[in-house]
Amino acid sequence: MNESITFNTYLNRYVLVGISADWLDNREVWGFYYSFSDDLIHWTHRKLLVEIELPWTVEFPGSDTSYLYPTLLDPESPSMNFETTDNTAYLYYTRNNFGHGSLDRDLIRVLVEFFPSP
Repeated sequence: MNESITFNTYLNRYVLVGISADWLDNREVWGFYYSFSDDLIHWTHRKLLVEIELPWTVEFPGSDTSYLYPTLLDPESPSMNFETTDNTAYLYYTRNNFGHGSLDRDLIRVLVEFFPSP
């Protein structure tokens, strides 16, 4: 994974969001995953954020809707480049309408809320 790295001031950790796959329930699951780090060197094992269709996982690659480019952003971030998030942020990603090669695309925004680990 290497799509988006931000520093979460609420968790006091770095958050990585990206595209990956993992074996879950005896099957390969592609989607958007996340991972945490305290030092940008050692990362937790990726965890599924959302299973979602990617250009290489759709049944009919030329015509089906797929998604790419997940990025975690906080519009209220005080940093100039929006590299920090707090207890809430938005997951932005691109929806490719009518297949990956199509120029008909939409930017999707979904609210994400963070909770401290027990």
